[in-house]
Amino acid sequence: MNIKYDTKLWIHFNYKYTGSGSNKKFESVSHITSGNGGFPMPWTQTTSSYNIINNKKAIEITIQGYFVLGLKIGDFDAGFKFTDSFTKQYPQK
Repeated sequence: MNIKYDTKLWIHFNYKYTGSGSNKKFESVSHITSGNGGFPMPWTQTTSSYNIINNKKAIEITIQGYFVLGLKIGDFDAGFKFTDSFTKQYPQK
């Protein structure tokens, strides 16, 4: 069964770097959060991780979580839960 669901997620994060311009090198990433606006299927992030790649010139962020098809009332989910993960690179390729 194939189900098309909303993958228009946003990822927000803070980062520290040294240098500037073409000499900018990433040092660390913190406070990784994600979301999708909640309609038609709300996204809940459960974990996140990051790697500093390309000689410290880029960050690769992976988020894991789930979409809910149904209802979410407070902390209770009723319906189907689809787990998924997404990996994005900044700056984008």
